[in-house]
Amino acid sequence: MSKQKGFGKYPRYVADDPTLTHIEKAMVGILACYTNEQLGYTWISVKELSLRLRCSDATTQRCLKSLKEKGVISRDGYHVTNKGASRITRLII
Repeated sequence: MSKQKGFGKYPRYVADDPTLTHIEKAMVGILACYTNEQLGYTWISVKELSLRLRCSDATTQRCLKSLKEKGVISRDGYHVTNKGASRITRLII
């Protein structure tokens, strides 16, 4: 993994939400760091999220589903590059 510098805007309501698990809160932090400020969304892949969270792809998928159901993120459309396509994920702030 590269050592790129950068910061994300972590929503305070996420930190204070007792219904979110520690892995869900960690995922929001990663999503915040990878969100493109001009576009307002991220297209980080499930594989990359799994590597950063040090968990399985299945756990990552379950966590994304849970965050969507809890209204923390939305997932719509795809971001397509020459390397493939990734789901677009937006933090609800």
